[in-house]
This record gives sequence, C-alpha cells and structure tokens, in this order.
Amino acid sequence: MNVLEGNRVVLRSPQPVDAEQLIKVLNDPLIANYTAIPQPYSLNDAKWWIDTSRQLEAPNDVWLVWAASELVGCVGLENYDESQRSLKVGYWASELARGKGYIGEATRLAIQHAFENRAVDKIVWHAHVGNDASWKLAWKLGFVFEGVTRQVREPNGRVVHMWAASLLRGEPMQPACDPNLPHYFDLSDHCDLPPAKRPYDPRRPQALVRQFHEVYGLPVKLGQKPTANTERVHMRMSLVSEEFTELTTALYGGEAGQIIGRAVAAAREADDGTRDTIEVADALADLVYVAYGMALECGIDLDEVLREVQASNMSKLGADGKPIYREDGKVLKGPGFFNPNIARVLGLESEDDK
Repeated sequence: MNVLEGNRVVLRSPQPVDAEQLIKVLNDPLIANYTAIPQPYSLNDAKWWIDTSRQLEAPNDVWLVWAASELVGCVGLENYDESQRSLKVGYWASELARGKGYIGEATRLAIQHAFENRAVDKIVWHAHVGNDASWKLAWKLGFVFEGVTRQVREPNGRVVHMWAASLLRGEPMQPACDPNLPHYFDLSDHCDLPPAKRPYDPRRPQALVRQFHEVYGLPVKLGQKPTANTERVHMRMSLVSEEFTELTTALYGGEAGQIIGRAVAAAREADDGTRDTIEVADALADLVYVAYGMALECGIDLDEVLREVQASNMSKLGADGKPIYREDGKVLKGPGFFNPNIARVLGLESEDDK
C-alpha cells in the first residue's frame, strides 16, 4: 500500500473498505459541478473507482486523504505522458474539509513524492473556468498559468472550457504568477451555478454589475431596443450624481460637494425630457473611460477596488445565497456581510486598522 504522511494528513491508496465513506462524501453537488464524478454516487460507482485506482501503474498514483481518521478528500497524479515525462494532478475536498488546508498539504506531499521518486519533470493542472478554489490551491503550490483550453469534452459528455497551468521539476512550490485568472467567456453561458455563486472578474465591469442586477432582481434589458426614456432614469441619474458629488467632496472638500449637490437639484428641475439615447450611451462610455484614466494616473488599481466592492455587495446575501428582504422591500445585510476595505486594497491601511 502506497502511504504518504504529513503533519496533519495521511495519504493512502484506496481500499475496498473505503466504499461506504466515498458514497457519503461524493454525493455532493459542488464536487459534481467541477468534476466528472457521477451523481448520484452509488456503491457500484465507488467499487469501480477503487478497483480502477488499484490497477494504476507507476508513476500514476491516487490517494485518499485522511485527517484524524476522517476521509477529507482525494489527490491523484495520473495520465502519465512518457514523452513529456508529465503527470496530471487532480484533487477534491469533502464538504467539511474545505478551507482547512488539508488538500493543499496532501497535494504538496503527492507532488514532492512524484518529483523525488518518479521519472517526472512536469505536473499539469486543469480546472473548469471559474473554479477559483482549485486555482487558489494550485497557485499556492507554484503552478504557472498557461491559458484556456476551449470546449473540452468530459467522460460524462459535458463540454466545458478549462484553465491550464503547470509546475516544473525544480521550481519552488510557492506562488509564482498573478493569482487573478482571466474569465474569457461569459460565465452566465458557461457556468451552471446560480448568479450569486458565480465567480466574478473585475476586469469585466459590466459582468460584475449584471451579476448584481440578476442577484437582486434589478432590470437587465440587454437584447431589447436601447432607450434612455425609462421610468427609472431619474433614480439612475441620482446615483451617478451622488457618486460625482462624493468624488468632488473627496477631492475638493465639503463645500465643493454641496455646490455640486445644489447644481444637480437645479438640473433635475430643468429637465425638458430630451432623452437622447445615443448621446447617453456615448457619455456613459466616456465616464467609464475617464474613471479608469483617473485611477491609472492616481496609482489606483481600479480592478482590485472593484473586486473588493463586489465581494462586499455579494456578502449581503443570506446563507442560502439569496437576498434577504425587509417587509418594505429593503435589502438587509446577511450574516456574512462586510464593508469594502478600500484602504487595505490600496495598501494604505494604518497599523491601527489592521
């Protein structure tokens, strides 16, 4: 039996007695969402997988991961390519083990074992586009992102886009590249998670705002004939004015902000109903453009600020991933809500704030 031992985990080859434990752990929708493991997961599925795993030949290996005698996950190094001297790493974590670092420790042990004891020069990693938890683990272990493989057909017939990364023999097993991966595709088309659970890419601001609208039931009229003559246009203009007033106050002070506030109120009174949709679209695009330009000239990484703000917005949700409404319709803050920490994102957090 192939056994590896770490500080908190023990890795060993699957055994027939593990079948019942596998059934309990693998009937998990999240595991099914990001792997080809069948759902529902049956006793026959477990027996077949155990038997198949036990027939693997070196340097291919699969281990179940145990912590305090509890099954917490699995790590595999398979699909050995002799010409490339490479193995493909895969892993999953049980629901109760997620976020505790067990699978990270186990995967590190498995990879070190392969490099030290096998004719292996490269470990490759693939995961569904959007599986940020899998990438976070691979990134911590030093994997370098290589790109996106499009339309990969899985054994269950599902077609997905996959992130790809690799780790070479001799490379330090520590973060070596940008942790933020590109979501090149519209995740609403390629991800079957509900909107509130989808990963968000701060480099696509419209996708962030659309996610917010879909989660909180706000209008999304893309695909319809564009028009600025909507019943919500005054509310939207008030939000734009509010943020411009806040920006003015932050730069020029409170009195300047009050001047803008009075000017906005006067402009609203002077509304003649023009509603030029083309000019509105042009102005909105220019607002985005100049906002990013100002951020660049101020040394502000607006993508990272957006990431923090979006995370805060999504933290208002309840434990079930749905908005919590008061009787009058106001959105309440969920149990995990947190305010965006812009100072931390900018690296301007004082010692007292940390």
